[in-house]
Amino acid sequence: MPGFEGEICQVNIDDCTPNPCNASTSIRCIDGTNDFSCNCKPGYTGKTCNIDIDECTSSPCEHGSTCVDHVNGYTCACAPGYTGVLCEIEIDECASSPCKNGATCKDMINRFTCQCPPRIYGVLCDTNICHPTPADVVFVLDSSVSMTEKEFKKQLEFIANFSSKVPIGPRDFQISMVTFSFHAHVEFYLNQYTDNSSLIDAVMNITYKPGSTRTDEGLKAAKAVFSMGHGIERRIKQHTG
Repeated sequence: MPGFEGEICQVNIDDCTPNPCNASTSIRCIDGTNDFSCNCKPGYTGKTCNIDIDECTSSPCEHGSTCVDHVNGYTCACAPGYTGVLCEIEIDECASSPCKNGATCKDMINRFTCQCPPRIYGVLCDTNICHPTPADVVFVLDSSVSMTEKEFKKQLEFIANFSSKVPIGPRDFQISMVTFSFHAHVEFYLNQYTDNSSLIDAVMNITYKPGSTRTDEGLKAAKAVFSMGHGIERRIKQHTG
């Protein structure tokens, strides 16, 4: 019968000689009758232990994190704002008490906002100033080849710094941004962001779009921002009752 040899077929052929198992991924070869099996090291499978088991198949990582497969294990590369072995823990950005002057910290995913007490302003509620008169402000930024990307970044930093020092909201400052090169683009309207933190994030995420310099297009777009439906109507209501 297959698997035996000898004058009277009394010898079970050793199917583990030579060793068919992968030497680096198996522990030992187990002889059978006209067959063999391999005792695999942890993390490997297959007839000869030649297959690396993908521990990420079951999608163990949470909250949109990336699973990185290893031999007999995995790690989770967490999305911003999460931690833990499985990225199952949302990081509490308020744990370090970033808000000043008795402000209330509101934890959000990968950021936080500070709800300031009366007459206290700023992203961290660290500015004690008189309440400025409510205003609608449209910044018009040159994004053409007249500006280098570094210079364009300086414009964004100036606006972010300005936005951190005034109260943002429907009854305070409303800010819009327009960029222009060959064409003008309204990055966001007056009523789109109602708190300092989200407004500053939006400002710093604006990208450089070089082209020819059409300042007139930028000014036209800025004028269009001051129209009903983009946040200006609440000023009219406030003044008319």
